[in-house]
Amino acid sequence: MREELTRSQPEPEPEPRPEPTAQSWRRIDWTKVGTIAAAIAGIGSLLFTGVATYYGARVSQDQLEQSRADTERASRAQAQRISYWEDRAQDSTLRAVHVMNRSPDPIADIFIRMTVGQGKGKRSAHVSLHRYNLAPCTVMTIQAESVLWRPTRESTWSKLTDAEGPTLVSALEFWDRDGQMWHRDPATLNHEFDPDPGAGYAKMAGVPPVQRATSCEDGRQ
Repeated sequence: MREELTRSQPEPEPEPRPEPTAQSWRRIDWTKVGTIAAAIAGIGSLLFTGVATYYGARVSQDQLEQSRADTERASRAQAQRISYWEDRAQDSTLRAVHVMNRSPDPIADIFIRMTVGQGKGKRSAHVSLHRYNLAPCTVMTIQAESVLWRPTRESTWSKLTDAEGPTLVSALEFWDRDGQMWHRDPATLNHEFDPDPGAGYAKMAGVPPVQRATSCEDGRQ
């Protein structure tokens, strides 16, 4: 009977939590709360500043690299339009050298670097043929039979076509409109020219013919 009475008694309800009073709010140390909040805000500001600085540096670096690439591309603009090629007979004998300027500006102090064979058992001679300038949108043709050469200053002049070995055009060097000297060979275009490529000399008998190039940078024909 007691057990039944005990079971039938309702369980006591939980006491309600007291509402915070003005006194309890006053007990909070608002100075510490403000300090913590300021610290959190400062950390967030530092993180934002760090991220912004990082991306700003990346953008500046990309812009600098792009500017350098644009400058290099602009500096090579004319030099890329200067070219040369050889004209050979069926037996590979050099007949002529053509130098073309497809840019709208002249080039100056042109050096045609050649290697001339001197026969079996002898080293090839390195000679340079100099021309003063080449007008815009023109092609200069140098006939091999009109070129004289000598391996040293003390040697006598002889015809290039009478050389005992083959003649090869190794490079073309010139000054562009901006006063930069360029070295062009079959593989490269750069500023790494040789100020003293050899002791040989070459000269022309007469003036080489110059003709209008078939196409130019500015569209002239």
